[in-house]
Amino acid sequence: MRRLRQGGGAFGAGEPAAGGDDGSLSLVNIAFLLLAFFVIAGAITASDPFPVAPPQAGTAPADPAAPRELLLAADGRLALDGVPLSEEALVQALAADRQAAAGAGAAGLGLRLRADRNADAGDLMALLGRLRAAGLQEVTLVTVAAPDSAGAAGR
Repeated sequence: MRRLRQGGGAFGAGEPAAGGDDGSLSLVNIAFLLLAFFVIAGAITASDPFPVAPPQAGTAPADPAAPRELLLAADGRLALDGVPLSEEALVQALAADRQAAAGAGAAGLGLRLRADRNADAGDLMALLGRLRAAGLQEVTLVTVAAPDSAGAAGR
């Protein structure tokens, strides 16, 4: 007569599965893969070619969905989508975009402008005039939220 183990066999209660794996190795693998994913995903974003500190605004920022981003440094340097260029090259690139959009029947062009808070206002206005002449339909100025005045007064 054959004697059965208590619990009904090799996978009964209180006994480890065959090979001694209780499933915790899979959990460790998943945690490691998630960690690796977030480390890599965080490193993929490209940094700006020069630092830009947007001005503060008293209103909540809009959520622009413009396809291109223009950076204006305090010293007047420009970068379109992370590529430094001159104002003439910028106008040429936007004119090419306008022609491509017109050929595809797309709506008007839009642009996000991240200007440094110390940029000269006259230079900014001249740049906006050139962008309008290049056929830009909409320019969204990126700002940061102003600190709460009540919170700042209590410090």
